[in-house]
Amino acid sequence: MKAILIFLSFVLLISCKSNSTKKGNGNSNITSKIESNKYAQNFKIIKHSDFTEIQIINPDNKTVEKKYALATDISKLKLSKDIIPIQTPIKSIVSLAGTDIGILEKLACSDKIKGILSNNYIYNPTVKQNFKNNKVKEIGDLNLANPESFLGISKLITYSGFGTPPSNEGKLAKLDILCIPIYDWKENHPLGKAEWIKLFAVLFEKENLANSYFNKIEKEYNKMLELAETMNKKPSLISGSMIGDLWYMPAGESFNATFFYKAKCDYVNSKSKGTGSSAYSFEHVFKEFQHSEFWINPGFKSKKELLQANSKYAYFDAFKNDKIFCYSHNMNYFWEMSAIEPQKVLSDLIKILHLSHENSKYSKFYFYKKIN
Repeated sequence: MKAILIFLSFVLLISCKSNSTKKGNGNSNITSKIESNKYAQNFKIIKHSDFTEIQIINPDNKTVEKKYALATDISKLKLSKDIIPIQTPIKSIVSLAGTDIGILEKLACSDKIKGILSNNYIYNPTVKQNFKNNKVKEIGDLNLANPESFLGISKLITYSGFGTPPSNEGKLAKLDILCIPIYDWKENHPLGKAEWIKLFAVLFEKENLANSYFNKIEKEYNKMLELAETMNKKPSLISGSMIGDLWYMPAGESFNATFFYKAKCDYVNSKSKGTGSSAYSFEHVFKEFQHSEFWINPGFKSKKELLQANSKYAYFDAFKNDKIFCYSHNMNYFWEMSAIEPQKVLSDLIKILHLSHENSKYSKFYFYKKIN
């Protein structure tokens, strides 16, 4: 019995230490604590005694692509060669992805944005005004940008990662300009995308604000899920439209399809595999999905534009019955804000599928609009 008690005590001791790890920082061992994300899969935040570590996870092979050490005084850090130091809070940023701009707005950091991909794709009023006042610069394709053009703008660039670093990353690094790949667009859970606010919060030292905001939208999102579960019907839904010779619609395991399921509908492409898009001929879509009750995200602003693109769209039930909805009337706003406000996207879809026809008060949407 005494031996058993000793063994159990040893197991309990090991269990109590399981959430902390001993990790070298290049010189000495320190206690580290991984702050577990609730939904996001493609980054980690690890709290060390003298710095905060960010790990960017490549979503394709699940390996650590980049490591960054964040501290208010990086001169005192003794780091291994694979960890890139960043002094915080950062003063400015070049943001080349629209979803980043939405996140930075929620952190009250829109004024910190000094570089963008293109002003044509921006909704944020602060960024638009600063661009007009020559305080924000258009960068374009990062791979083609002259590294020296970033001098005096910002020492930090965030961009949509695609598994390979920018071709000029080495030259940028020599100028003390860092690049962080952002994989929020590879998250499968709507709240996983929004949780990337925690990564940006560490950069700007606004973690309390980020946690408060994320907890708020998580509660609102879950309330929407509860509302959806009270719906008795699951109306059929088709998505996408023709691009060239093929009709593209979200695959059954995609981010957009997840929203459709959560909003309680019968998504016609649910059985298709993959997290990207499925491609079908018009004939296949017409034969299989012509009688779908709702049509979401065709990518046009009006039925007239739809008919100009393809006159055969008129034969779909959703077209005949005026049940087509899209965010195309304000696309930049959608791309900037929908990722950080998933509860509003879900709310819109629930209203469209279940409530808008019952009561006029449910006909007001955050992002979507009926195509007339």
